[in-house]
Amino acid sequence: MNDRRLGAFTATLGASALALALTLAPTAARAAAFTSAAEAPIRAALDALDAGDRKRFARNFAADAAILDEISPFRFDGAGAWFDRLTEVNRQNGITHEHSHVGSLRSASVEGDAAYATVPTRIDYRQNGRAVVEDGTWTFVLRNVAGRWTITGASWAPSVTR
Repeated sequence: MNDRRLGAFTATLGASALALALTLAPTAARAAAFTSAAEAPIRAALDALDAGDRKRFARNFAADAAILDEISPFRFDGAGAWFDRLTEVNRQNGITHEHSHVGSLRSASVEGDAAYATVPTRIDYRQNGRAVVEDGTWTFVLRNVAGRWTITGASWAPSVTR
């Protein structure tokens, strides 16, 4: 490549890098905005779940929220319905001492008043006295109404149980 063509190539490459940086800047800003505002109900809900506090858990969800999980009937309308079923299943299966170790947001996206996030999570518990560890991912969809983010959908997807 001659010097003139190399110079043109370098200028084009530089312009492309600048365009990419300008394109990604709003994405980074949206992710930062998500982290500071919409992450709060996610953390609060999972903390309430660990504490066994149904009322505090449900407070972070919209009344019409849907939760998908590996326990039947697999789709729950309302956070309280899911919480009650989980409590029942845990009791039936000898599951106690449940504790979640919630990771950092893996992905987060905000578009207007809607948001989406995935959160890797490890759940430690005892089943009939035996220690069990379950790794998986929570996926959340949120809506902002009047400046308040609430969870409108959640899904638990286990990946490894040991």
